[in-house]
Amino acid sequence: MKNKENQVRLLIATRNHSRLLRYRRILADLPCELLNLDEVGSNFTADEPGRTPEENARWKALAYCGAYGLPTVAVDAALSRGTPGRR
Repeated sequence: MKNKENQVRLLIATRNHSRLLRYRRILADLPCELLNLDEVGSNFTADEPGRTPEENARWKALAYCGAYGLPTVAVDAALSRGTPGRR
């Protein structure tokens, strides 16, 4: 079991439980605690003003990072097979 004191908290900007579980499996060996929007008490949905899925993922990552002060990974639905936005 990981020592929570040395873990970085990382927000996965989703309410999709299976997506969060995928990230937890992929990053299982890293010293990080992955949280989803429900676990941080998020009560808003970030805007998606971008013209591409990549821009929207970036906007969402920046919005949630700013709101919760956590490094954030966001994925636009159209990026299901692409690269997630990171902040």
